[in-house]
Amino acid sequence: GTVNIGKPGTATITATFAGNTDYKDATATYTITVMKKGGVSLTGVYEKITSTDDLEAGANYLLVYEATPVAYAGYENNRGLSGNVIIEDKKINLNNVSNIANVLVLEQSSNGNWLIKDGESYLALPSAANSLATQGSASGAGTEWIISFTNGNAYIKNVSFSDYYLQYNNAVNVKCFRCYKGTQKYPVLYKEIIAQRKLGDVNGDGLVNIADVVALVGHILGNTPDVFYED
Repeated sequence: GTVNIGKPGTATITATFAGNTDYKDATATYTITVMKKGGVSLTGVYEKITSTDDLEAGANYLLVYEATPVAYAGYENNRGLSGNVIIEDKKINLNNVSNIANVLVLEQSSNGNWLIKDGESYLALPSAANSLATQGSASGAGTEWIISFTNGNAYIKNVSFSDYYLQYNNAVNVKCFRCYKGTQKYPVLYKEIIAQRKLGDVNGDGLVNIADVVALVGHILGNTPDVFYED
């Protein structure tokens, strides 16, 4: 038979056969995670940053917990969903891969603090609680953050509730990005690499080859690929 999943999230399906005089009993369990589509972009190569000098308004970032490793992959029900990522040489390549992460964009508030934008919403902590929220406006409650780095980890502290940090919970039945007052698992930030893209690398895979010629011809003919860098 077919089981339809009605909304994003994680569902566990268990099929059980009780057994009879002819057949043994049997049980099988399958877990499926359905995530929302990404925000700004799902392309590009991202490199780990460890300094506030690498924080830049308008730049694209991934929020990552490296031990698993997973990246923030969208918001739902007071938590940030996570998707598996592959880290190679301190880089994450989102080109030509399935939907695994949301790209976050940093903005600065009038107070000089950081705003974290996911698509058209801003990550926020509107009350002192172990949770995470989104606000439609940059001036919404709890949208401002102070970002610092210690031992490579990103300490993303909420301005409204300064004891709360954006962290990752790796518990068996939780596994999500949220704000916690106590020590959980501090994430890291990966920033999109722009300067290293070569001229002619129109598909952004780090190489200049026949694949770029195909993409360029498609662009000229009016069939621009989903990933195409005009610069």
